[in-house]
Amino acid sequence: MGTKVGGDADDTVAELFSLGALILAQPRRPVLRRYHGPKMNLSAADGTVFGHLHEHGTYAYDVQDLKGRPLLRIDLISGAVFGRPLFQLTDDRDRLIGEVQSHGRVLRARQLQVRARGGMLHLTRHAPMGRIWLVQDESGDRLGRVTASTVRSFDGLQQYAVELDRRVGAEQGRLIVAAVVCLQVVRRWIGGSEGNPA
Repeated sequence: MGTKVGGDADDTVAELFSLGALILAQPRRPVLRRYHGPKMNLSAADGTVFGHLHEHGTYAYDVQDLKGRPLLRIDLISGAVFGRPLFQLTDDRDRLIGEVQSHGRVLRARQLQVRARGGMLHLTRHAPMGRIWLVQDESGDRLGRVTASTVRSFDGLQQYAVELDRRVGAEQGRLIVAAVVCLQVVRRWIGGSEGNPA
């Protein structure tokens, strides 16, 4: 599925972040040439790409649709490398919509907490080296799961398959996508940890 032709950013947010299943993946890139493309692609379960994650500063990212319109901004605001990373989330109009914080220090994180006006969400890995992260609300109800895997083993490119309960709407979906991006930043990009197991 693709974005709506002629729709505005609000329509795109409603469409993309209410998908029950989506994939965030680092795109394959040339081995011998410098890569200048997006940090990650967002796609539907059938592989249709509907958005990209771009880096626009040090640990600062935009989720954009295929027209280049920003749908979500994710900025690391404290805790790089040695602390508990804290991210700020803003929408396409630069309004604060939430924060994501790692429960543990970088590379040892087993839970991310998402704080927003609608309440708290948790992204939790129960096995130390497990590939499955559960998405739960503050009452412990399970809203979905995220499965991390490797796209290409020799350089550690990552993919996250996100499966969400039908109760999850577009706004919660956007927060969960943001949390998955933060998970990738914490696991792979802070401190030059790309390619290391975590």
